[in-house]
Amino acid sequence: MIERKDIIKLAELSRIELSAEELEVMQKDLPSILDYVGEIQKIETVERGTDSPTGTLRRDGEPDAPGIYSEEILSAVPRRKGSHVEVKKILE
Repeated sequence: MIERKDIIKLAELSRIELSAEELEVMQKDLPSILDYVGEIQKIETVERGTDSPTGTLRRDGEPDAPGIYSEEILSAVPRRKGSHVEVKKILE
């Protein structure tokens, strides 16, 4: 089990404050979180092709023609306005 002092040090490094109750919960839960992260790190990754909008869109030295992937990308967004992605206004 991870020691309480280690949780306190991690909280300090993360610049977060934890109550005594939160420290207990973290001390109990952190080992399983770290185990899960370890499992994810074991997963083999596959590099996507560069000719797909889901892969790299720009190759150094060979820029793609403007707009070549625009329609395909915009078709995947939840809201659009013409050739732009429409987002919720968050600033006044």
